[in-house]
Amino acid sequence: MKNKKISRIRTGMIAAAAIIVLLPITASRKNSSPPLEYSILEQGEDIYFEKTGPEILVFTESGSFKSFYAQIHRTRIPRPEAPRPNFDNSMVVFFSYGRQKSTGYSIEITGVYARSSTVVVKTVLNTPPEDSFQAQKITHPYMVILISKDGYSSLQLKDKTSKVLASANVPERM
Repeated sequence: MKNKKISRIRTGMIAAAAIIVLLPITASRKNSSPPLEYSILEQGEDIYFEKTGPEILVFTESGSFKSFYAQIHRTRIPRPEAPRPNFDNSMVVFFSYGRQKSTGYSIEITGVYARSSTVVVKTVLNTPPEDSFQAQKITHPYMVILISKDGYSSLQLKDKTSKVLASANVPERM
């Protein structure tokens, strides 16, 4: 009788240990989404942009994108020509970390994936090395990417800790 009781306790402990070990694996599989394909159309730090904090914008047609592109590059001479993406099945996503106090900042994408009808763009803001000399000039690190529309209704810009920095809705196409 005593052996049966010990055996049941042992079996229960093994089952509990298995659940504790396997639960995080199951949860991470449930929350992970396959990456979305994207292409970088442009990136840099030298644009004219009035917003001071992180921002994400979505363009689904050529006219509004060309107008925005001309606006952010209005101080550059010669002014670059806007990329010409195919908006039939794609959308253009612009995101920025806002104003920075010097040169040397850049954005790195660590993942682009979908959660239901939301596209998540996970990024890292790379900062200049502390011992380096940087021009004391206001900059706006930014990136412009192209991704498939696929029926998404919103986008989120997240940092490396998964904190939402900015969000935007996908505009209806005119």
